[in-house]
Amino acid sequence: IGANWHYSRNEGTMPTNEGYVLYESVKDTLIQEKTVRVISKTYYHSNGIDISDLGNEYMYQENNKVFYLKNDQFFTLYDFNARAGDSWTIYGNDNLGDFCNYDPLGEIVVDSVKNITINNKELKVLYTSPAASSNWGFNDVIIEQVGCLTHMLPQALECVLDIPSHLGPLRCYSDSFLGNYKSTHWDKSEYNCDALFNYTAVTDKENSRIRYFPNPV
Repeated sequence: IGANWHYSRNEGTMPTNEGYVLYESVKDTLIQEKTVRVISKTYYHSNGIDISDLGNEYMYQENNKVFYLKNDQFFTLYDFNARAGDSWTIYGNDNLGDFCNYDPLGEIVVDSVKNITINNKELKVLYTSPAASSNWGFNDVIIEQVGCLTHMLPQALECVLDIPSHLGPLRCYSDSFLGNYKSTHWDKSEYNCDALFNYTAVTDKENSRIRYFPNPV
């Protein structure tokens, strides 16, 4: 309890404003006779004003496996007992925006397993890929204790159009066991994990005075 994850949240394009979503392990509760951890999700918008409650995730850990609740059933999220070639069933949201509708059930295959040291703690790292028939997968490595570096939950494969993920990657993770960890994906690592980036559009009324010749385009 007290562990937290900061995920980037892109807003719009040209330029892309960026807020963040804070996942925080807040308490235990009982679901289907399982003691599960409640993980709250709060969206901090880039304007520094709006804050949105995105609900909760419900998870528990048992025998080096992490389970999560979807559609009133617990599915395996991560299996740190897995070896290369092992697989498990995952559950994703059943759509990707308004473009793609997917069967929510998918399958993950472990390609390889390695170790990594973070803050003097040796942790397992899973390299996975979606099974041939799966529309869901993890877009980067899964680190024990931390989770997937792009997003905690499975993400949909892109379809029809090139639709970028609007949530993620992981900026930072923190807990009382591992301490603080900044993801290699956090390309603004000189900033705090809760930094907001908001770019104000400016109208240039003097642009008629500027001319380029010859036009390189």
